[in-house]
Amino acid sequence: MNSLCKIKAAIIIILCLFTYPAGADIEEINLGVDKDKLVAGSQFTVNENWEFLLEYTEDKPLGLGLTYEADAWQVEMTNRVRYREINFSFASLGSLNLHHNRTTEEIKGSTSFNFNDISISSSLASEPDEEKMSGHIRIGEDWTLGQSSARFAYDESKDYPQEWDFSHCYREGSHKLKGKTSLQHKEEGKQQNITLRHEFTRNNHQLASHWRANEYGSGLVGQGVDFTWQPPLNWLELGWGSFDEDPDGAAAQRYTLALEQELTHNFSQTTLGLGGKAETNSYSTGDNRQEYTVSGRVKQEWKSGSGQLKLQRIQRAGDSPFEFDGIDRYRDLWAKTRIEQQFGSVTSTLRGNYDLFQQKWRQMKGSLQFMLFNTVDTRFTADYNIDEPPESDETAYITTLKYTGAVNLNGCFNLNSRFEALSVRGGISIPLAENEVSLNFTYDAEDKELDWIQATLDSERFGKVGVKYEPVRPLIMVTFQPLEF
Repeated sequence: MNSLCKIKAAIIIILCLFTYPAGADIEEINLGVDKDKLVAGSQFTVNENWEFLLEYTEDKPLGLGLTYEADAWQVEMTNRVRYREINFSFASLGSLNLHHNRTTEEIKGSTSFNFNDISISSSLASEPDEEKMSGHIRIGEDWTLGQSSARFAYDESKDYPQEWDFSHCYREGSHKLKGKTSLQHKEEGKQQNITLRHEFTRNNHQLASHWRANEYGSGLVGQGVDFTWQPPLNWLELGWGSFDEDPDGAAAQRYTLALEQELTHNFSQTTLGLGGKAETNSYSTGDNRQEYTVSGRVKQEWKSGSGQLKLQRIQRAGDSPFEFDGIDRYRDLWAKTRIEQQFGSVTSTLRGNYDLFQQKWRQMKGSLQFMLFNTVDTRFTADYNIDEPPESDETAYITTLKYTGAVNLNGCFNLNSRFEALSVRGGISIPLAENEVSLNFTYDAEDKELDWIQATLDSERFGKVGVKYEPVRPLIMVTFQPLEF
């Protein structure tokens, strides 16, 4: 940087740090170096409504921002080196938010709108090679004699990027009608699935109808309609449907019978449960498919905890003439456990699912929280598949420590399945009369480098001073937040 540029930078920095309108209150000023570029900035308020931001970065346009806040609404506009943002909110009407990250070219936005009994919301997330958006609208009883809602979602990274559905519900006495339409679209193969469903309930009788249309990647197209009835006997369900698929010419009617029930009995602090479900589908082509589920569980409660063991057996068999109605030929036999225990200041939970056929733990999650002393709080959590451990760079265990006393300490350790440290976060704060000194950091144990470290002095006399250092970026920044007078 030549002498003229240095003088120019010094003048701009001085203006950013020390030039304010008469009567302005300083919220924060900062000065530092970010990626070998001088950075300086300030935030100040002119009155209770207006707040301004000035930011200077060497060889970059001047960063500006303003915020206006009234009783019922607020506007915020910011244009900085790293990002641009606009926020608008009106207490009774809604809000708008847009954020543009200049470094990653990522754009995020959200909106909400409320008027009487109508609410609308939407969101957007756009990256150079990926886009996501969603929307939702709900209309209440004042407009439609019930409640209506519609939702749309698009995610470019998914196999089914587009989804939308609509539903309407109303209740009149013991009547209830609910309809829902959903559409899924897959770019690869142009697969589409549309389902229209209506439910009607009266005096504990439930009737439901479905209309389905499916288009598969192979060019196969199917459609059909079916009806189900569940009488006041909630363990029984009957159904009938008629379907066809082209171009293979499959066409048939389907008859469904489903029975499901669980019986429980309590012995003091012990609960025994035995449940079962049987579902059979018969087709006019002569095909049949069945699914049978048998489960048993025992739950034992004691003074400071409880434990439960559940066994569940699922058997599937038979064939269907339709693609959409097919099943996978596999059997399930699960053992599900849950134990909760509290002993003094120690609280523990353990949950696990074990596949008895393949002899594998599918999921195991546990937590342990205890007070070593009155001032030390510790928590340990684990969550992963024992037989399929995560990769060496994925977190499997988290341990946190918190000490409260004359000196306050906190720490968090993220470990992989081999109990190797991936990252460490820590902090210490020391009260000193009218001041408090704190130091916080994050260390990347996998790459063996410091992510960042920050020291802060919080004084009741003059305010808060902080220094932050990021060696990888690299960045060093000094911030000052004076007291409000």
